[in-house]
Formats: sequence, structure tokens, C-alpha cells
Amino acid sequence: MKKDKNKQSKVKGDDRNLVTVDENFPEADIEDKFYMFLQKYRNAIIFVIAVLAISTVGYQTVLYIIAQRDIKRQEEFQESVENNDLSAFIENHSGSKLSGAAYLILANKYYAEKKYSEAAENYKLASETIKESAGFSRARLGYAISIYQQNSVSDPIEALVNDPGILESSRAEAAYTLAVIYLGKGDLVSAEKEVQRIKTFENAGVWEKQAEKLKIKIDNG
Repeated sequence: MKKDKNKQSKVKGDDRNLVTVDENFPEADIEDKFYMFLQKYRNAIIFVIAVLAISTVGYQTVLYIIAQRDIKRQEEFQESVENNDLSAFIENHSGSKLSGAAYLILANKYYAEKKYSEAAENYKLASETIKESAGFSRARLGYAISIYQQNSVSDPIEALVNDPGILESSRAEAAYTLAVIYLGKGDLVSAEKEVQRIKTFENAGVWEKQAEKLKIKIDNG
């Protein structure tokens, strides 16, 4: 029985298996080049991967230690608040975020007791420690109002209204405070000016409605 030569399949060989594939191989395609790269830098790549793995574990360990430290600090802070001993906490954790919160609590306490000088001092220290915008703005406003309570100087409050570095809600509150001060002095024009200024803040919050109520009092003289 004769074999049909035309029907015989011809299997072509892979020329790459017959030659040495290295950087001198002129017909190397992308796969070849990637293979050569892996072979050439195999040890270095393994080393880099190992270093990255160790770095990741080390970073996670640091985060864990910090978290544990923060938990302990938060527990101490809570205990200091309950025992009314925030001064000791501030001394032990000077410069921490929670020390800023402690200054703010102390300032509010002194303000409620009408100890405006001590309040102003602690509000100032809080503003120098707290980086979070809401707490920082509250501390700045507390300081300005405490200064006013001491000597009736409203310049620090006016400065806050014009300060873009604090929250608009705090700027609106400062403007509202000025409006109340002017209304108490019988200066209706200046009081009206502050009420209108509150309306220019997109994020005035509750102070927009408070300003509307104050506007009625101003209109009634």
C-alpha cells in the first residue's frame, strides 16, 4: 500500500530550541527577552521581593505598636477626664493629639467658671497642638472670645471672620458673636453688617438660621 506523500503532515520544529537564546540572539521576541531578564536578574528579583515582604511586615508591626500605644493613651486620657486631672495627662503626653483635646476641655472649664485669662491661655495652647480643623477652629474662636471677655477688644474675633484658614462654620459663629456684641452696644448698622456677612458663607451651618433670628431683633431696634 503506497503512502500518499501529499497527505503526510510536516511538523516544523521550533528554531528557538536549536539555538542558544541570550542577549546576542538577534531574533529574540518579547517572551525571549523577558525570559533572559528573569534569568539574568533572578537573584536580585528574589532579594527585592524578600525585602518588600519584610518591609511590609515591619510596617504593619510599627502600626500595631502605635495603635496599642494610642489605645493605652486613650485609656489614660479617659481616666484623666473622669478624675478631673487633665494637667497631669498633658504633662505626661505633651504634644500629642489628646493633649490638645485636654487643653480644649480645660479651656472650656475655665471659661464656664469665668476665668477668662486661664481660658485664653489653654485655648491658645490647644490651637498650637490640635491639627484637626474642627478642633483647631474651636480653639481659635474660644481664644478670641476669651480675650474679648477680658478687655472688650473684639479685634481677634474680627480677624477670625476674615481668616480662610479655619472652618466657615467657625467664621460664621465669629461673625454672629460680633453681631451680638454690636447689638448690645446699640450699633445696629454694624450688627446688620455681620448678619449679612454670615450669609456669604456657604457652610455657615446653624449660624445662618441664628442670624435670621437675630435680624428680626435688629429690625425691631
